Amino acid sequence: AGVRSTPARAAALVADSQQEAYRKVIAAYAKEEAAHPDDATLATARCQFIEGFADSEDLAWADAAQVDYDACQKWIEGRFHGDAEASLFVAEHRYGKDAVPFALSLLPATSSWTLSQRSRLHAVLARSYQASNSTKLAGEEALASVQLDASSNQLVPALRYLATVGRVGEAEALLAKTPVPSQVWMESMR
Repeated sequence: AGVRSTPARAAALVADSQQEAYRKVIAAYAKEEAAHPDDATLATARCQFIEGFADSEDLAWADAAQVDYDACQKWIEGRFHGDAEASLFVAEHRYGKDAVPFALSLLPATSSWTLSQRSRLHAVLARSYQASNSTKLAGEEALASVQLDASSNQLVPALRYLATVGRVGEAEALLAKTPVPSQVWMESMR
């Protein structure tokens, strides 16, 4: 009978093999990063990989992945402080009372960022202000995000803000010039 007669043992074997595969991928990332120590995209990709396991509610070892993820974020923040994508990754994953000050600290560097990157930073600020019940600031940042990138996920908050402050005509014009999302679920949010 062996493994088949003990489903708990069979499940443990699968979980153990999954964690071992995770470790092997982490080791492969470490090898690549050693060969390319200045590659912020590679380092960010490692953190994104880890994040998928750290956020899992189904893995017995998710806490260990969370420790890896926290360390990865701290390392990226310290190692690639001036890199736009690395800074955005950290900002997009920062919550609570230090989210706004951190995002605001990035604003001076954005003059060399792409419009899409600048839009993402304003989206981070919009969400962070909304979470702290700073509705007016959240609306202003949502609008800035959409003005920089019409495909920003901040369209609805920007429209709400414009309507709330009596700029309905501007809201209508913004909606009219915004491209329709290609994915139905995104369109339904509008």
